[in-house]
Amino acid sequence: MPLVDMNQHQDAGNGQQVSPADSGYPKLAKLMGDSPETAIFRRFRQLNMLHLLRLQAELHSLEDELLEVVQEDQQSEDPDRKDYSRNFFLLKRCAEQGKDFEQYELLQQIGEKLNEYNTAVSAAGAVEGLSSPEKRPLEFIRLWLKGAGGGEHFPLGTESTIWEMGSRDEYVSVAPTASSDRISALVRGMLLDIYHFFAESFKKVQRKFNKTALPSTTAAPRIREYDDGKLQAISDGITAALASLLPTLMILVLYFVKRMLVRIGLVIVFTTIFSVVMSFYPGAKKGEVFAAVAAFAAVEVVFIGTTG
Repeated sequence: MPLVDMNQHQDAGNGQQVSPADSGYPKLAKLMGDSPETAIFRRFRQLNMLHLLRLQAELHSLEDELLEVVQEDQQSEDPDRKDYSRNFFLLKRCAEQGKDFEQYELLQQIGEKLNEYNTAVSAAGAVEGLSSPEKRPLEFIRLWLKGAGGGEHFPLGTESTIWEMGSRDEYVSVAPTASSDRISALVRGMLLDIYHFFAESFKKVQRKFNKTALPSTTAAPRIREYDDGKLQAISDGITAALASLLPTLMILVLYFVKRMLVRIGLVIVFTTIFSVVMSFYPGAKKGEVFAAVAAFAAVEVVFIGTTG
């Protein structure tokens, strides 16, 4: 997962030589292939809706036209035309013979338009089901397109604003995120920022202590890359730590509190904290969260009763 550290200087000589053929969109495609989390594209929600509205209007018009033709055929003096609504084989045979082909042609047009409409609806639903990209990969791709981290200044013209939309909801990420829970987002976001801050502060102190001159290059974003598996392992470790700390910490605190009213208040506080932590995991169903919170509260009540 490539990340952008906004507080770093670009190291001199970090740029890699690329052939003229490996530039522009081919180079961007290679980046997206090597780092799938950077495969970020416009959602075009408004254009999708406009396309569906157009197809819907055309189908609605064809439907009205078909109803009029069906009514005319049923009111006709021709016995064959009266049976068109009850005999598709007769309708097709008469149309192939060049006789009363209007209803059959309308049905064919409606079928083609329905296929187009249904495909568009399914595609729009599939696009809406794709998750929006995380903040850091989107920042990375924007800076890469401005020349940071081995990128280059492109696209040109009107294409230059493709990745500059304000809202992340306007984009879709083709690659699934490593994890959608808030603990993982915290590890990949704020905790990494804190790590970068202290790591860079330590490097500055170390350079000052060793009397090493700081780089004189112009300030520019620096690209860092992290293993998603390792970041996920850290978030899993934090989850395991919280799962073991919350019950044991609750028992320890309640052990030293003697007043029953204070104990009950602490039970409310700890139960609320536990339910909030459970809400960090979107995979947990509401019934499962309720059962887990009820079990946690039951443990607290039993402890209060046995140590009162």
